[in-house]
Amino acid sequence: MFRTLVVASLSLGVSAGSMHLAQLCRGHECNTAKFPMLDYVPGDDGEEAKCLCRAHPCWDDAGLTHSCSNNEEQPFLVYSYDADGKLSCGCNNEPHIVPLYVAKELCPGFNCGGSPEHPILDYNAEEKNCLCRAHPCHDDKGVKHSCPDAKFPLLQYGEDEKDGKVVKKCSCAAKLEAPKGDEL
Repeated sequence: MFRTLVVASLSLGVSAGSMHLAQLCRGHECNTAKFPMLDYVPGDDGEEAKCLCRAHPCWDDAGLTHSCSNNEEQPFLVYSYDADGKLSCGCNNEPHIVPLYVAKELCPGFNCGGSPEHPILDYNAEEKNCLCRAHPCHDDKGVKHSCPDAKFPLLQYGEDEKDGKVVKKCSCAAKLEAPKGDEL
């Protein structure tokens, strides 16, 4: 069974495909075109850990703004970090976002680009290892969510808490495009 999610509003909020980040940032969303990506910064030196909204790292790669908007076969901007922490930007035919914290801090050099069944880079905190997993919204109590609307192709996963229980959220978000000119 397939379930299609339709978002009535112009949702820009991106939670994550990462279950680890969804747990760390439960209840957080990012709802601006300029900073659409939810991320996490661990606390250190007396600073408290926090969830925050970031711009796509490929929108300012040493002054270069990457885009895939003219690439019809692979229209979605993706990124990874190699083991030395160097950013690599490219285009893909599947829309997904890897949290910077997971890609750069926890799993540099780990890439799930070659696995269509398990495209989501995630971190298992219990086992302290990186892994490629199926999108958490692809098996939501037997339902496979999808986002067929070209304006909202990004399937996102998040978690909230209601009455002391974890509530999983699957929704569709707008394609991430670098803001133009002064918006950046």
